[in-house]
Amino acid sequence: MMTAMTRRLLFALRRSIAVKLTLTLVGFVAYVWLLRNAPTSLVATYAYVNPVIAVALGAVFLGEEITGQMLVAGAVIIGSVALIVRKSGEALEPGRGLRRRAIPVLEGDLQGK
Repeated sequence: MMTAMTRRLLFALRRSIAVKLTLTLVGFVAYVWLLRNAPTSLVATYAYVNPVIAVALGAVFLGEEITGQMLVAGAVIIGSVALIVRKSGEALEPGRGLRRRAIPVLEGDLQGK
């Protein structure tokens, strides 16, 4: 026979698992969509920014300490990602991360030959 506390614990555990699975699925779908619709070099920047966001959330919600070294590292990461985004610009083809090349058009192609 389960006690009320055990039932609440199981309910909380099931709810936590459901939320985690849902958020994981949403994140994965968003990542795959980005891979198809944005330059690969820009999509890959999430791997650099993600730890900075995790540290900030830990400080806000869990009261974790942020040191000066962490602030400098975070600034370097954010600055690096800003450079990547700035340099990538419109010259990249979505989903490929390759520079677009002009396709040579032959005069015969224009006349349907």
